[in-house]
Order: sequence, then C-alpha cells, then structure tokens
Amino acid sequence: LDIKCEECESRFAVIGSAFFCPACGHNSVARTYNDSLNKIRIKKKNIPIVKSALIEAAGKDEAEVTCRSLLETCISDGVVAFQKYCEGLYSDYGKPPFNAFQRLEQGSELWKISIQKGYDAWLEESELKDLNVLFQKRHILSHSEGIVDAKYISKSGDLSYKEGQRIVISTNDIEILLNCLEKLGQGLERECNGS
Repeated sequence: LDIKCEECESRFAVIGSAFFCPACGHNSVARTYNDSLNKIRIKKKNIPIVKSALIEAAGKDEAEVTCRSLLETCISDGVVAFQKYCEGLYSDYGKPPFNAFQRLEQGSELWKISIQKGYDAWLEESELKDLNVLFQKRHILSHSEGIVDAKYISKSGDLSYKEGQRIVISTNDIEILLNCLEKLGQGLERECNGS
C-alpha cells in the first residue's frame, strides 16, 4: 500500500494497515478506522476458506468453534474501531467520558452538542436499532461469554433470546455492522472536517 501522509506529505509504503507516518508520526484516525473496517470485511470473507481448511485438518467441531469465534471478534473489532475513531475526531471538542462512544446514545448526544448532529443524521431508525443490538451483543460477548441476561434484553430490545441462552453472531450481523459504521464514519468525518 502506497501512502502519502496528510500532514508532512511524505510518501511511504506498508503491507497491511498503516497506523502512523514514519517521517512525522502523524496518525490518521480516518485511515486507521477504514483499515479496521477492511480487516473485519476480510475476516468475514475468508471464514469459508478457514472453515474448509479446518474441517480437513481438525474436524467439523473445531472448525465450527473457530469460525464462530472469528465472527464474534468482528463485532468487538468494529465497536473498538468506532470508539477509537470517535475519540480521535472528538479530540478537537474536548475529552469525552471513558468509552462514551461504545454507548450509542451517549456518543450521539456528545456529537449533537459538538457538531449539532447525532447518529440519526446518518442512520435510519431501523439501522440505529440494529446497531444498538450489535453493540449490546459485543458487550455481553466481552463481559458475559455471550450469555443473555435481563440487562441485555432490556438495553437491546432483542426479544429473540431468553435469559441464559447464548447469542449467535451471523455473517448478516457483520454486514449490518459494517454498513452502519461506514455511514457513521463518513458522516462524522464530513462534519468534523467541514466538508
């Protein structure tokens, strides 16, 4: 990947993701965010290849567990990438509360105060609901091994599970996540950069 630094205009090449310019140290939050979303897309796309190879090498059970885990990490990767992206963009407006952008309502309110637009400026109501469910799924994957509790049902509004069941992440969930995060990322970047 050939890159020209946005700050010092140095040119450099990398394999994979580029996090900062080796000449001036500039970190492009937009480039890092887009690289993170691309990493998720690549993981999702290659799951069938990984599954096929693992079935042959280790058996169906190990292949299923591994591929399920890969899908689940896509949700976590997306939420963390969005958090870091928003923190980077928000730095011109102040210091947000800890992990505020992992809580969609709180993050949207911070942006409404700072740029007069919240997430509903770029996402439909149904997309916001879907994204909220995915952010809540990420929360219970990280903190409860994916086991549904009353708090998850209340915060997500997801009535397809009962307490004690384990959530399932589908490839469609990853598509929804990527679609919503791309829309939010592009909208926030346009507003923060005044374009």
